[in-house]
Amino acid sequence: GCEPFNFQLFSSSTNADTIEWTVGQIKTNNANPTFSFPFGTYDVKLKVTSEFGCKDSIIQPNFINVYKSPIADFGWQPSNPSSTNPTVYFLNLTTPQDATNQYLWKIQNDKTNDLRENIFGVEPTYTWQPFPGQSVVGDYKVTLDAYSNNNAPSGIIYECHDTITKVISIINDVLLFPNIVTPNGDGINDVLYIKNLVEGQAFPDNELSIYNRNGKRIFFKQDI
Repeated sequence: GCEPFNFQLFSSSTNADTIEWTVGQIKTNNANPTFSFPFGTYDVKLKVTSEFGCKDSIIQPNFINVYKSPIADFGWQPSNPSSTNPTVYFLNLTTPQDATNQYLWKIQNDKTNDLRENIFGVEPTYTWQPFPGQSVVGDYKVTLDAYSNNNAPSGIIYECHDTITKVISIINDVLLFPNIVTPNGDGINDVLYIKNLVEGQAFPDNELSIYNRNGKRIFFKQDI
């Protein structure tokens, strides 16, 4: 099984007055003990004694096989991909980074539905493509399934999986500036408004300077 491997042993011994199990370095006198073991291979020994002091024992070498379970984790660059460049480079932070690990990335590619695209690889690159009539701006779930393949002595292949899901936000970095402002109170173009500057989240550090026709700066503001 995969670590931590939880299991129970049962004694079917006859005429046993006392019982002693030895699993790895652990000893117990419980007839049907439970264990939780980390990665490794362990011998199992059972020794029984009758009420008259007669003894018998049996040993199974390498009987318990526990396989490594990777701990999935990842990051990405840039931290906030944008609408003009909706591409991320995944950083695989899974531990341990064993060469035999397999990695399946399930990437949401439609923000209105949880549709996923499956990609295999250690550190893939992914570019979101907007659906017709939709903007690529939004939040997308990405799930990393990290797993190891282990050949058991029985011939069965054990896959030890761990998954983690994170959300990647694609921000809007397309700024739209007005070409006219008429602050006459008619409700049309009354306010100088730069679309996507604030709600797009792409430019948290910004400066706005407004000059008159003579080149004199008449307005200045930082971090709108």
